[in-house]
This record gives sequence, C-alpha cells and structure tokens, in this order.
Amino acid sequence: MGPMLGAGAPAGSPDVQVIFDAMKSSSELCPADHAYAWIQGLGLAHMDAHVRGQPAAAKLMSSDLVALLAERGIEVAQID
Repeated sequence: MGPMLGAGAPAGSPDVQVIFDAMKSSSELCPADHAYAWIQGLGLAHMDAHVRGQPAAAKLMSSDLVALLAERGIEVAQID
C-alpha cells in the first residue's frame, strides 16, 4: 500500500490497510467474466453519459442497474 492513500486521512479514520487486509480477493467475489462485463458496460455507459452527453446512456445509468445486470445473468448486491 502506498503512503499516499492514508496520508491525508482525518484523525479517527479507519486504517486503510486493515480494511484492505479484511477484503476478499476479487476472484472470491464474482466470476471474472461477470466482473469484466460489469466494469466494461457501466464504464462505457458512464463515459457516454457524462463526457459525450448521450441521453440514452444517461437514462441507462439512472435506471435499475441491479435488475439490468440480473437480466444478463450477473448477480449484484447493492450496498446502501
């Protein structure tokens, strides 16, 4: 872990290294093809919506993304 991540944390903030040590590896969280599809699709839609100003992409990003991904067989749990 680089020193930059924790350097600007306010007093009383959790230790970032402790959080990272407690995290599961990405391979334990989901299949690689699901992660790739999720990141590729949502990343492209985000860029199209905000950089290119495409209304269809903005509409997609404001839709029920959990349901949209479920339609494609990708299980997502939303953390509030």
